[in-house]
Amino acid sequence: MATDEYFEAEYKQAHEALEAIMKQGNTLLFMGSQADLAKFINQFIDMASNKIKEAEFDERPEVVTRFLDLIQKAEDLRQTFKLESPGNGH
Repeated sequence: MATDEYFEAEYKQAHEALEAIMKQGNTLLFMGSQADLAKFINQFIDMASNKIKEAEFDERPEVVTRFLDLIQKAEDLRQTFKLESPGNGH
């Protein structure tokens, strides 16, 4: 079982990563790096999804909720930048 400290550190790291993506999004688009931005968001969602699986295994619904919130913010960011979701053929 993972400790509270583990999940707190993982959440903090994920939150900081999402903030960095948010801050750099416009710059990446301006530079014509839409694919890179989409890749960063997809990687973030994959990472957060893996943490959700760990939290579900450890029966930690509060951790699941926190990471689901981060994923929703990443999905909202994808919409803001008009990026396609994986599986949409793009």
